[in-house]
Amino acid sequence: MGMVVAWVLLSATTVVQARDWMYAKTANFEVYTNAPKVDARILVARLERFRSTFLQILPGAPFHQPRTTVYIFDDERDFRPYKPLYQGKPMDIAGVFRGFPDEVVIAMAASGELDRVIPTIYHEFIHLLMHARGYRLPPWLNEGIAEFYETMEFSGDEVLVGKHNPLHITQLTRGRMMPLAKLFAVTHGSPDYNESSRMGMFYAQSWAFVHYCLTADRKGRKRGEGFNELLAYLQLGYSAEESVQRAFGMSAAELEADLGAYVRGGRYTVGRYNIPGAIDPKSIGFQKADDFARDVALTNLKWRIHQNGSALLELRQWVARNPESPRPHEIIATLLNYDGERLRSMQSLEEAAKLGSENPYVYAKLAEDSLRQYLSGVRPSFRLPPEASAELRAWLDRAVQLAPNYTDAWDWLALTEAFSAKPRPAMVQTLQEKRMVFGNRPRLLAGFSLLALRIDQKTFAEHLADSLLATPSVMKRPTARSGVRMQGVKNQNSRNWMQRAEYYPEVRGIAQAVKRELAPKDPDAKKPARGEYRPAEVVIEFIEE
Repeated sequence: MGMVVAWVLLSATTVVQARDWMYAKTANFEVYTNAPKVDARILVARLERFRSTFLQILPGAPFHQPRTTVYIFDDERDFRPYKPLYQGKPMDIAGVFRGFPDEVVIAMAASGELDRVIPTIYHEFIHLLMHARGYRLPPWLNEGIAEFYETMEFSGDEVLVGKHNPLHITQLTRGRMMPLAKLFAVTHGSPDYNESSRMGMFYAQSWAFVHYCLTADRKGRKRGEGFNELLAYLQLGYSAEESVQRAFGMSAAELEADLGAYVRGGRYTVGRYNIPGAIDPKSIGFQKADDFARDVALTNLKWRIHQNGSALLELRQWVARNPESPRPHEIIATLLNYDGERLRSMQSLEEAAKLGSENPYVYAKLAEDSLRQYLSGVRPSFRLPPEASAELRAWLDRAVQLAPNYTDAWDWLALTEAFSAKPRPAMVQTLQEKRMVFGNRPRLLAGFSLLALRIDQKTFAEHLADSLLATPSVMKRPTARSGVRMQGVKNQNSRNWMQRAEYYPEVRGIAQAVKRELAPKDPDAKKPARGEYRPAEVVIEFIEE
């Protein structure tokens, strides 16, 4: 048995231990590399610059980016054991991007074809940033945005956006564009999204749609005008056709005609921006990676790419090797959750929390899982047991302490306060301030509806409940075909959390419960007059006892 364990421990890292591994932590990435520092620094600086520039060009509310770990291998030989497999053999790819709710991993070889891999990394990173901002967009717009911005290039402070993609131009010139109704109907399970013989036109037309929206000269409108509104309406759950009408003031048929003319014209404008922000690669400080941290990191990478093998056994050994580290427990929790073992996954997260994990996801996920147990069929009068309320608050307070812009954690915190016996006045005030920053997120509004009801602000409570029940995304229900599969990097199929639609059954239930609570007890009685008020100015105030 001892020999078997020793082999397991060595197998994950023997191939790449020949060179020293270095570690760096930047504002948005953790980096492990065995490549020369000069190469690694340049790559990381490019990622930081791209992220900063993209968020300035397409601004939005503050958000929390999941832990993002970058692995830069010195050469293809070192990278090979970690590449996705096809028919049991490593795929011929230059880089890998894998997204999970708790962590994102990016891996590449410094000696590889970086001009080929960087656009792919940018593309997937855009999906991550849009998801982290709370967007749940349909495939045609999600992919169109990523295709449009993946060709971003930098020259000093000048940024070029929307460069021509020769493959898309060829596809659009030689092929036959889909009617917009068909493009809008494409899902992650559609042949147009997955089959190699059909996906070319889908990606090309999605790119062309975004290119038209952001760069075309449209009569009576500035370039890009209406695009942010399109995102907002789609996010609320309106249909593509209705969102187009509301955002651009034109029907889908009119837009289809304009888009066709734009493509036939063949003149694709390249956007030019002057955005200072070049990062000096020398400012990225590397230090020798701790052997334990390196070994755990490589085991983590291998599992997240392959999702099989001896990862769980290896991670158990890392726990025994360093019982005080929360890191192996965090990864074990994700592995178990992926395998459908929710209870054991939560136990591992609890262990990571006890050991002082600094990943805010750990605490937010524990709170979400616990709170969901109470929310099925809950009544507005329900109150959490004191010990449950204290535990939820401790987890969520820690999550927002680690990540002040973690919107999901604030959502669950609003519901926790709403169902606690004594809401914390200071926290309720903070939540109202966060609402002004993050916007009208469904779970946050559901919490405020309950809080308003508790202090007899019935008109405001009902207004929020009505708003939620009129929001298409809140009323949307999953179907038997809602399971999502994503086309991963270089055609490697994998379930991907960034492409899943989000559903709000607990929000719908709370809003309906508030409406029932406010319904006249006597069906013949008149409802009280709403009176004059401005919902945005209503303040929910609890007095400290």
